[in-house]
Amino acid sequence: MPEVAAKRTPVGELEALAAIASAFVHTFGRRPTQSELCILWVQSAHETAGWRSVPNNNPAGIKAGEKYSGDWRWAETVEGAGANAKKLPQRFRAYPTLELGMRDWLDILRRGYPLALEAARAGSVQGFVVGLLEGWEKGLDYFTGDPELYLAASERWLRVLGSLPIAWADLCAPDLGAELRAEGAGNA
Repeated sequence: MPEVAAKRTPVGELEALAAIASAFVHTFGRRPTQSELCILWVQSAHETAGWRSVPNNNPAGIKAGEKYSGDWRWAETVEGAGANAKKLPQRFRAYPTLELGMRDWLDILRRGYPLALEAARAGSVQGFVVGLLEGWEKGLDYFTGDPELYLAASERWLRVLGSLPIAWADLCAPDLGAELRAEGAGNA
């Protein structure tokens, strides 16, 4: 398939949540649990800077390897961590719709990162990142950055989720949402 022009496709928080849920049903044949939905939301938020950077409906920074036959675009990205970090041009997958991007992302997780999905079902951000690394160690390079920084960023997104003033924040992270509201009430 051809190279396509980079196209900004920012997404709102609720739109992302709905797209994850819909793609999950398509990919797995069932509705996601609260934990799965929340952990996947957190990971996609991390990969897309809170959906402000979702070029060509790619919800997770999915690269287009040599065997990939779909549409793709070029972008510079930082690979590696610390002293080994390098800015390199990379091919990234491009999708006509967010739904198709979400389906492909979830299918990649299903095929290559079963431990990450098990951790999502259990509601563990740390387990999810460890599950991504498990695939990474088998040559499935989900991310090439520092795992501790990746985990810290994911945990920050979980805190963002818990602090959102919308009802689904309680659905996904009730304990964290209640804790943050209590902290805010104590500071009032």
